Amino acid sequence: AIPFLTHRTEIRPEVLSYLFLSLFLFFIWQHRQGKNLGRLYWIFPILQLLWVNSHVFFILGPALLILLWIEEKFTKPATLFPIQWIVLTAAISLINPFFIEGAVTPLFILKDYGYQLAENQSVWFMYKRFHDFYLVYFAATGALGVSALFMAMIATKSWRRFIFDIGTYSAFLGLAALINRTTTLWGIVLVGGLSIHSHLIVQQLPNSLKIKIPKLLAVLATLLIMMGLFWNQPLFNPFNPNTGFGLIPDIEKSAQFFKSFNLKGPIFNNYDIGGYLIYELPQEKVF
Repeated sequence: AIPFLTHRTEIRPEVLSYLFLSLFLFFIWQHRQGKNLGRLYWIFPILQLLWVNSHVFFILGPALLILLWIEEKFTKPATLFPIQWIVLTAAISLINPFFIEGAVTPLFILKDYGYQLAENQSVWFMYKRFHDFYLVYFAATGALGVSALFMAMIATKSWRRFIFDIGTYSAFLGLAALINRTTTLWGIVLVGGLSIHSHLIVQQLPNSLKIKIPKLLAVLATLLIMMGLFWNQPLFNPFNPNTGFGLIPDIEKSAQFFKSFNLKGPIFNNYDIGGYLIYELPQEKVF
């Protein structure tokens, strides 16, 4: 999942969506494993309040809880996730500067901008344009995740207990295929989902294999990581100019040049550096 998690390491509000999605999934998985959240149910509306005022992906929060409720309606009706917390989490999305308009923004965000946004294009479009290995890897991990889920259902002789997984895999894999910028969300879902499903599969194996299979996978993972270190493929090779912590060296020099000569806006810039200028020169009007 690492190539997806590091796909868009940019200073943008969507990084907060990665955080909130991870927290939602963490607490949902805790609940699904039988841990009584008790007073922790309030964490969902609080996270949603922060999320709706941070980034447009906030719609994913209530959607995940609804999916969880549907699964438990079939499998654990006696300990069903409290519907009132789902309603409250969804309703709290209205607490934003634009009220109803802000709460329904995700439904209308993919409009015609008059400009073709690279991050809103499909993975297939990006492959045709740049001939990147990314599409092949995306397809491979999608097949791996779906296969692990399918095998877990066979191993446990149940599909109802995986309604949440079926829904999240379908939604996030489909979303990532259609909108390039959402592949990081698929990476986040893949981390937990693939771990859980692999564990369930191994648990059903004979005792003699329960020890051997994880060791074999550990050796295989180590070999793949070592291969990635020497493979001239930016998805895995860490030795490239964009690797490291913080900002890319000298990335702020153009803004420093603007400031040092006391230049003034408004600035007529291309679309791609608008975010950079807003971040570096918040006092100036940009195109």
